[in-house]
Amino acid sequence: MTRFLCLARTLITLLLALDSGQNVAAATAELPARMTVITDAKHPLQGLDVVRTRTGIDVQVYDLSAPVSIDAELAAGLPKELEAAAQVARSRLADPQFQARLRSAYQGHLRALQFQITRYPAVLFDHGAAVVYGVTDLPEALSVYLRWKGSSR
Repeated sequence: MTRFLCLARTLITLLLALDSGQNVAAATAELPARMTVITDAKHPLQGLDVVRTRTGIDVQVYDLSAPVSIDAELAAGLPKELEAAAQVARSRLADPQFQARLRSAYQGHLRALQFQITRYPAVLFDHGAAVVYGVTDLPEALSVYLRWKGSSR
């Protein structure tokens, strides 16, 4: 229900803009080109597909719990002997596909540092100029951002 209300608010904003004489291009110009979301497995997102398909916004999602699974993959089935375990681990780390998954898993932590995010979930707009904290419903976060942007003029 909340997802519907947030989407309805966005549509109402567009309709009000049209009613006040603005064109659709001007109304949609208010939408950000990109949203960056930093979250974890305990805070699943809602409305991701709605935002992507109905607004055309590029949404990048970073899962801070991803390193747990990649670390588990690295440690899985290692021999008990230290030298043999080190050799297997080095072999896994040398695999280009594993390296790509490793980089991807830690990308969320790098983005959080880059944008100085100290708590999550966090939805960033305008390359970090605006942040909505504690919201996992992406249409709602977008609605909060649009209200803020409208009132900051």
